[in-house]
Amino acid sequence: MGKRRSLQQQLNYVISDNCRIGHSKRAENGANTGYVYSVQYAENLRDTARNLSNYLRSEWPDVKWVKDIKSEHIQAWLDKRSPNWSNSTLINHVSRLKIIEKQILKTYKIDIDWKFKVLVKENFPKIRDVAMTREDYNNLQKKLDQGNSTAKIATSITARTGLRVKEIARLKVDNINLNNMVIEVRDGAKNGKYRDVPIRQSDKKFFSELKNSLIGQVYVCDGAKEDSINTGIRRTLKSLGLDSKYKSTSNHAIRKMYARETYEQLIEQGYSDKKAWCQVQKNLGHSDKYRQSLFDTYIKN
Repeated sequence: MGKRRSLQQQLNYVISDNCRIGHSKRAENGANTGYVYSVQYAENLRDTARNLSNYLRSEWPDVKWVKDIKSEHIQAWLDKRSPNWSNSTLINHVSRLKIIEKQILKTYKIDIDWKFKVLVKENFPKIRDVAMTREDYNNLQKKLDQGNSTAKIATSITARTGLRVKEIARLKVDNINLNNMVIEVRDGAKNGKYRDVPIRQSDKKFFSELKNSLIGQVYVCDGAKEDSINTGIRRTLKSLGLDSKYKSTSNHAIRKMYARETYEQLIEQGYSDKKAWCQVQKNLGHSDKYRQSLFDTYIKN
């Protein structure tokens, strides 16, 4: 396998080696072949690879090569992380692991056989507590981006910052502070509490382009009301056949998606469960003092 790359670099290499972006729009990502035909799905695979490699580096430092990753390592990762994942997140990671396994065989000619058990939670959450899956969000955003509804801006911002729809409706262009890398929530916040929500480095380009596209405009959503934004989201969900899945929620489901994904990212970065959730709470506009009831609603359920 030549000069040794880090474990994450090795996993990223097999993903890139099996990318066939643009070769076939009708081909199904990962099905049977392990090939990947979309940029977004390649990023999804890299996300799983990053999470797994970070865990192995911390818990199993002797695992240096992809050939050294055994079933027990995968099982240990799933056992430790899955209690904090929704069923959809768990299923997504498992599906991606199976594809990465095929890719390792194709690229490195290593006949590995990862076997692991997955326990899907039987207690289904209430409709209001459902977090939108990343796949459903991507489909929603793609559909919205094809139209002129201001809802497309709102959903894009919520997915990156967790802002409430009311906060986005009242968000001013000047509140996108790229110098300090924060979104300044100054109007529409619950209980009138101001806060600054961090802009992740990976989202800097998005907010920079968004702000440049709104020069001369006061409000990000050009004065659109929260009801109008939610209506646009629900209408699009219905066109995608997702309205029954997210029957009693719209932008709020995306807010929950942001909360869960950010929580998982912080855990992978080494935060304790409690510290990670306190940071997410703060980003969402709640107190940064740990609240079990909020954790149960956003994460545990």
